[in-house]
Amino acid sequence: MQSRKDYAKLNNPDFKEGRPKKIWGQRELNVLAFRKTHSIKETADQYQVSTGSVKKWQRIERGLE
Repeated sequence: MQSRKDYAKLNNPDFKEGRPKKIWGQRELNVLAFRKTHSIKETADQYQVSTGSVKKWQRIERGLE
């Protein structure tokens, strides 16, 4: 008996394994724009996110450019 995943691999040409990529929202873009003129700590406090998130979004943005 085939699993659903095996069936999808064989019959769906657009099948992709794994978790889908996160779609960037306006929030992340606003944080990065604000970050260009402010420190990481100020940005995190202003948008109520962790400093780690700000750093992660910067790394992702650098990879996308």
